[in-house]
Amino acid sequence: MAISVAGVLAFGIACSDDDGDNDLGPLETPSVPETVLPTPPASDVEENRDDFVDDVNNQIDKMEDRIAEIESESDGMSGDAKEEADRQVDELKNKVNDLRNRLAEFEGADDEDVQEVRDDIENTLNEAQTEIESLADQLGI
Repeated sequence: MAISVAGVLAFGIACSDDDGDNDLGPLETPSVPETVLPTPPASDVEENRDDFVDDVNNQIDKMEDRIAEIESESDGMSGDAKEEADRQVDELKNKVNDLRNRLAEFEGADDEDVQEVRDDIENTLNEAQTEIESLADQLGI
């Protein structure tokens, strides 16, 4: 019981106001420095952009290789299955070309637009990769 009474007293003291009128008044916002984390130098930002561009280009290259593999395997198909595989391959090629264009847009984007373009590229990259592997699975590759 002594512990709980001490806790209540400590809470009461911590919550008491200085002028004795029992109102706590407006809450004060703690001061936060304007820059909580230091802004990286411009060279670091550019390096991060360059790293991202290199990573995405590498992933796109791998996706193009995988699409070529799928296309090669679908050459042995015929009829409706061949038409459907060709249609999906064409869609994937278009998506990859779109990614290359978006990557060029990212390289020239203003600092304020970079994150939005980057997120869009990452989402499209993930979608395309999923679609490529799904088609490969459908074709048994």
